[in-house]
Amino acid sequence: MRSVRLFIAIALAALQPATADEPTECQKLLVAINTPYPGYPTPEQAKRYLPGTSYLHVFVTGVVTVEFLVTRSGSVSDAKIIESSSRPIGRGRFPEGHFDGFLEANVLSTIMSWEFETIAQPCTARWTFTYEQEDAA
Repeated sequence: MRSVRLFIAIALAALQPATADEPTECQKLLVAINTPYPGYPTPEQAKRYLPGTSYLHVFVTGVVTVEFLVTRSGSVSDAKIIESSSRPIGRGRFPEGHFDGFLEANVLSTIMSWEFETIAQPCTARWTFTYEQEDAA
């Protein structure tokens, strides 16, 4: 029963499409082959932030901006998080910064799996991922 509730909670967290921040000329030429969206943290990843409590009553919204290099072959290297913010929504009081790093849990590993068509020169790209709670109304 717990996993069903957890699945429902995750399903309620809507993910906005990734967006490129002011793309460079090189970045405009990128053609995606495989660019899955980094998933919301799993229940296992959330345990660290919510020990001994239900995962169902807290959602975390925010943005994560990543910068990475696309090599000539179209693979990604040197991915790093350059900006991140998060804010809990739901019951419970949490100290400032309690969820720092929460939304970042799956971002770098997902970005490193991205693939683009081959390009003439390596390209530095920047993408922002937005995680926000879907309005129930």
